[in-house]
Amino acid sequence: MDIGPGAAGCQCMKPAEEDQDIASRLMSLQRDCPLLISLFDERDCLRYANPAFCAALGVAPDERVSWEQLMRRNYQKRQGTQIQTRDFESWLASAKSRRAKLPFRAFETDLADGRWIWIEWAGGLPILPHPLLRLNRCIWQD
Repeated sequence: MDIGPGAAGCQCMKPAEEDQDIASRLMSLQRDCPLLISLFDERDCLRYANPAFCAALGVAPDERVSWEQLMRRNYQKRQGTQIQTRDFESWLASAKSRRAKLPFRAFETDLADGRWIWIEWAGGLPILPHPLLRLNRCIWQD
């Protein structure tokens, strides 16, 4: 199995220059990677989001928005996380009650653009949504 820069479908990896340090290499990888990457602080405000996250959730580069504001805005605009409820405030209260309570959580969600993603949350550290195949979803729900 080829997992290097030339691997089929791998668009994240680019050759490192000899003098490039690890931090700048990591920043380059996440910037060019199609995975949605974000960091929220202890007040649940967005501190960093890569371009893929910004595009998927309608966040402007360098925008500082709380998770609650982001969910509220995405619900109103029908973008980002797909939220299907008649009572948004109850949904929000329920979601907030579970958010960052455990050291690790993983769950699935839909995006308004039709993608289905798996989210891994590590106690305030990056949310790493992974795209999943619709076929798998149908099998898992049977």
